[in-house]
Amino acid sequence: MAETKRRITFEEAKLLYPDEWVVFSEPRMNLEITTFIDGVVYFHGKDHDEALEKSAEIDGDAAVDFTGTRHYERIIRHEDAQDSSTAEAA
Repeated sequence: MAETKRRITFEEAKLLYPDEWVVFSEPRMNLEITTFIDGVVYFHGKDHDEALEKSAEIDGDAAVDFTGTRHYERIIRHEDAQDSSTAEAA
């Protein structure tokens, strides 16, 4: 018997696959507010590049997201750092 495709929400994916990249096939979106509703898990894993490669295998739409917390570093342009040190010296 063929396995049935089970649709899950992103909240469910966060519980099932913590701190992983999840690739969904057949994603359903609320286009009015561009929000993911649910999809079928095609792949999940720790490697972002592998998730992107897997999403490219899907014939049709795909959604890729990370279930953990993202940590962003502030990017400072070299000119900005010089301007602030010059202002402090004045």
